[in-house]
Amino acid sequence: MSSDSPETAAAFAEDDEIPFPLVSDPALSAIRAWGVRHRGKDLAVPAVFVVDRSGIVRYRKIGETISDRGASEEILAALDGV
Repeated sequence: MSSDSPETAAAFAEDDEIPFPLVSDPALSAIRAWGVRHRGKDLAVPAVFVVDRSGIVRYRKIGETISDRGASEEILAALDGV
């Protein structure tokens, strides 16, 4: 999810051949609700959430830099439990 417009997100997904849907939140509604708004800016900090079918957050990593998104192994392990 990003604060980009749907058009910008679609272009990014096409250019980078991303095989999953991207979600746009230009109003920052979900970004604020999840507590991942970058202080003083209209964008999200890097974050990964794994939420199970019951709505329980099974994994959460809120990063401080663009590359700080959590280890793939951690995320895959959290997905195994979902």
